[in-house]
Amino acid sequence: MKIIFDRNIPFISKPLSSIGEAIPMTGTEITNETVKDADAIIIRTRTRCDATLLKDSKCRFIGTATIGTDHIDLPYCASRGITVANAPGCNAPAVAQWVLSAISTYLGDTRSLSDITLGVIGAGNVGSVLIRWAEGLGIKTIVNDPPLQRQSSGSYRFSSLSDIADKCYVITVHTPLTRTGDHPTYHLIDNSFISNLKRRPLILNAARGPVTDTLALINGLESGKI
Repeated sequence: MKIIFDRNIPFISKPLSSIGEAIPMTGTEITNETVKDADAIIIRTRTRCDATLLKDSKCRFIGTATIGTDHIDLPYCASRGITVANAPGCNAPAVAQWVLSAISTYLGDTRSLSDITLGVIGAGNVGSVLIRWAEGLGIKTIVNDPPLQRQSSGSYRFSSLSDIADKCYVITVHTPLTRTGDHPTYHLIDNSFISNLKRRPLILNAARGPVTDTLALINGLESGKI
């Protein structure tokens, strides 16, 4: 078995070498030409897996060392019999640590953690860890996650985005990137959301980049809204 993997994924070379010929490459080196005779590829988000990469290849397995799969053309892979596996929750504790470190650094000595209200948008693998740890530190949290709210028995205090815009001193985003469905997240943080902010909050996007509208964030910074 020939396996091509992204060399920037840590600790992966040895286990892969035990099951086949494992070849490390940079993200830019993983191309249609280099994967033609690979049975499997292990990637990160830098590698777009679609017909351009996979046409005429013998690849039958794609593993991505990420939670999201928006860099993979799932219908195309299904049509070619290519199995796709992702790693939901793999970095949840690390992301939660980053968010809490950023909040602590931002506050400095000006406020204690118990003085702020944290708005968490998305309470999945990452958001749920963050909420638990934040509340353990005395931070008040309010949560926005409409899909989870529909199926939840009341684990969280769910709120609207407008409520988060009104009450929160820090807002952090942990949703997948979706463009369709009842609750698309593409440009979820946009000019409309930012214009309704009341407390000039710190905004942390720990989700995919396009969940926030970059121009809206720039406008918010320049206008002093965030």
